[in-house]
Amino acid sequence: MLAHQRAWLVFLMASLIGTLYLGVETSYLFLYLRDLGARESMMGTAMAVMTVAEVPVWFLAPRLLRRWGARGLLAIALGAGAIQALCYSVMPAPWVALPLQLLHGLAFSAMWT
Repeated sequence: MLAHQRAWLVFLMASLIGTLYLGVETSYLFLYLRDLGARESMMGTAMAVMTVAEVPVWFLAPRLLRRWGARGLLAIALGAGAIQALCYSVMPAPWVALPLQLLHGLAFSAMWT
C-alpha cells in the first residue's frame, strides 16, 4: 500500500511544502512589493523575469533529471525556494525582487519536472 511506503510519503510531503511555498509567493509577492513602494511596471517586469527564468529549466529538464534524478531535482527546487523566501524576508528595496525572480524559475520548473 502506498501510504505505508516511506519514500512515497516523503515525496508527497516535499511536494506539498514546495507547492504551498509557490502558492504563497505567487499570491503575496506583489502585495509585498507594493508595500515596499514598487510601481506596477516593476511588478510586471518581475513577472516577466519569473516567466522567462522558467524556460531554460524546462528546456534542460531531461538533462537535469539524468544528472540529479527526481529526488535531487526536487531537493534543488526546495532549496531554491527556501533561499528565495529568506532573501524576500530581508529585501531592502523592491528592485531586489528582480534577480530573486530567477530563483523562482528554478524552484517552479524543477519542482514540477
